[in-house]
Amino acid sequence: MLNLPLVDDRLAMRLVVTDKFTDGWITRYVEPNLPAPTNPGPTCGPGWPGCTRGDVTSVTPAESVPRVNTELLQGGRVELLAQPSDALKIDAMAIYQRIQMGGYNEYDLPPGITNAHYQVFNDGESIYKATVGLRWYKFDSRADEETTGLLATSGNATPLLNSFQSSNTGVNPKATLSYEQNHELTLYGTIARGFRPGGINQQIPNRPCTLNTETYGPDSIWNYEVGEKAKLLDNRLIVNADVYYIKWTQVQQSVNQPCGYPLSENAGTATSYGPEIEVTAVLTPELTMSFSGTYTHATLTSVN
Repeated sequence: MLNLPLVDDRLAMRLVVTDKFTDGWITRYVEPNLPAPTNPGPTCGPGWPGCTRGDVTSVTPAESVPRVNTELLQGGRVELLAQPSDALKIDAMAIYQRIQMGGYNEYDLPPGITNAHYQVFNDGESIYKATVGLRWYKFDSRADEETTGLLATSGNATPLLNSFQSSNTGVNPKATLSYEQNHELTLYGTIARGFRPGGINQQIPNRPCTLNTETYGPDSIWNYEVGEKAKLLDNRLIVNADVYYIKWTQVQQSVNQPCGYPLSENAGTATSYGPEIEVTAVLTPELTMSFSGTYTHATLTSVN
């Protein structure tokens, strides 16, 4: 990260570059002939109830690939921070991020086996403050998957390579209006949109699975929040409280199928709301008491 002051106390630029590699920990064993389940029955399904999975550790694998679930994260961020006046701040930002994964973080369970804050500017002493921002995003995903076997699309031992892509683009806005008095009381209201990109499902057998959706779409939330932050009794008592309402659309949900393979889909719409409170009391120089609590009412309002 590099901070570049351009105009004293008025304009600055921040550059952030990320290059992070996470090594994998899952080994992929290739076994063309998996042992059949013992005492199989019609109730064989998620978690293998009604039957016992065959001991795959008893077969010598034809191939093993260590650390398949690697992840390479590369990206950059350019942020322009401007403060034309004590009452106005402008924050413009551009982000690029690329993630390359070697495999899924999925594995089987076979039998046997410091108190300071630093920033570019000093905050303006303004009673009313408004913060407005927009974040543009673009996510591209691609998966190259190879399947083979009786339950694969080919229906035989011939490998079949499929490529799936998913792309999501949009804007996330955020707006906050606050009122501050003598640094002892702050009242605020916030509206913000959040986003989670869609993705690509791992290929599963066409039979006996009934759902075979290759990709699933993004989901998003709108968050509405009003609250207060109060310092009382010469800062010996701090009371923070808020109420919120969240609307969640196109909820991403993992669906367990009777065939034993999970699948991610967009399930519907949900809402949640409730109050939150946090109280900190300094009883003596050596003794501080804290209390926090929240109530959440969450409901799935519609199902796709």
